[in-house]
Amino acid sequence: EFAGPSVLSNESFESMGLKLTPHWETKQGPFKRAIDWYHGKLELAEKAQGEKEALASLREFTVRVRALLQAVASGLHVKESTDPVVLHHGDFSFRNIMYREGRVVALLDWEWGGCFPLSQEWIDGFDCVKEASLMEELEALVLKHGGTTMAGIEGGDVRVDILQMLESLAPWQVGCFDETTDHSVVEEAKGALEKLLSKYGC
Repeated sequence: EFAGPSVLSNESFESMGLKLTPHWETKQGPFKRAIDWYHGKLELAEKAQGEKEALASLREFTVRVRALLQAVASGLHVKESTDPVVLHHGDFSFRNIMYREGRVVALLDWEWGGCFPLSQEWIDGFDCVKEASLMEELEALVLKHGGTTMAGIEGGDVRVDILQMLESLAPWQVGCFDETTDHSVVEEAKGALEKLLSKYGC
């Protein structure tokens, strides 16, 4: 039985005998603006690069990503003030929604959750929405209740690229599998970073 929507903290998971990996263990924030969140994410990437030998070759890209963030902050690419930091589920899909008697009673699977820029939810949070007509209905519902869609976030395309770059600086998969997989993931990240940074002349 579920009384209604609720959020489980890391402590709640640990009380059930579940240990989350260091990927989720951060003490940063709170952040009021997306640009501050980006810099926090960059700091976490630098920390991971210093702790995991497999990520060392990605350090050269960190300086270039920081330069791009400085350009963003100065308004050269996008005004970041329109993108607030909000509670983010991280895997908002039908398989994680409990529905009973005509209403949503619970959202499950919060291990990717946290406080993220609003654009993050639109970028990777609605992976269950594949049909254009369904996405249109979802966007209409969000707007009806005073929310903001990706189209309403100024510089949305730049944000997509920034978030991909920040993830590529320290891919979470590194250290979870074998060395061959680590190497493959890092090489793929290098390719993505080079392509995206070149797009902005950084």
